[in-house]
Amino acid sequence: MPVKNLLSFFALLLLSHEGIAQQSLQGVEVLGNKLLARETILSGFPLQTNMPLSSDMSSFKAWCDTLEVRLHVPLARCSIVGFGGGKIYAVVDVVEAGNENKLKIQEKTPYRDIELNSDLYKLSRQLTSVWIEKLKQNVGVKSFVSRGVFLDYDDPELSLMASQLFLLASVQKQTIFDVLLYSKSESQRTEAAHLLNWCGDPQAAMIKAMIAFRDESSSVRNNLVQFISFYFTYIPSADIHPLIGDLAWQLNLPSHTDRNKALGVLFLLLKQHPEIAKQVRELAEDEITYLAKNSVLPNVGGVAKKILEQLNKDAPG
Repeated sequence: MPVKNLLSFFALLLLSHEGIAQQSLQGVEVLGNKLLARETILSGFPLQTNMPLSSDMSSFKAWCDTLEVRLHVPLARCSIVGFGGGKIYAVVDVVEAGNENKLKIQEKTPYRDIELNSDLYKLSRQLTSVWIEKLKQNVGVKSFVSRGVFLDYDDPELSLMASQLFLLASVQKQTIFDVLLYSKSESQRTEAAHLLNWCGDPQAAMIKAMIAFRDESSSVRNNLVQFISFYFTYIPSADIHPLIGDLAWQLNLPSHTDRNKALGVLFLLLKQHPEIAKQVRELAEDEITYLAKNSVLPNVGGVAKKILEQLNKDAPG
């Protein structure tokens, strides 16, 4: 059975300023605050809900740039995210004093000057660019694993590019693995993580994804979790439980892209492996409960609620 695309859970479209200008803000996501009140954090917030957004986002950026000083917190960051149907949200992440552990990334030390084949790199970037443009235009695109070996699309243009990627990547999979694990270049590791979808060997690629999961780069982590979401049935049984710990770690990072990717994969794994419910409750239930209560986004709060339903369903009677 092909794995269906789960865009409603964890595909994030970072819209251009031109795209934002044509939409109105639906709401503001504020997360990470346990001591600070939402109203305190959003004091002086320059954007209004249900009003057209200006293409000039300088006021939003200027407001965000002062947050850390005004709130006396180790970190405060903002972003604008969009979903299908033109729904735009502002996201404000805060790390309060005493929670600096949320900022700790297990840094790796890549030690090789190694790069992907230039044609493969360019084609991978081109496919991503075309996919994003179609999302901006609200073109419905479904993704699935074709023949169990590579990611394909129901869109003819993207499907042709995916087939071309498969032909190139499948004969260069070892280089893709080496770049993912050892390259000094973040952009190269990011594309290598993306190319796992087309290397033609999901089992070997999954093992590499598990090793690289805590990469210091959010873009690498993002692509790795997207790969896992499509090929999660190939996760070696010995790696299921360690992965739950990795996802719980990722869930606590102050980043929307990390948060919603971790939730999406946890949801998939719980449905596939209900026996992991106890471990999920031990490692992540508190954070999932917090997100279910406080997040207004469908691919964060909405998925967190679904996970809690699944955990309650699998709870011992």
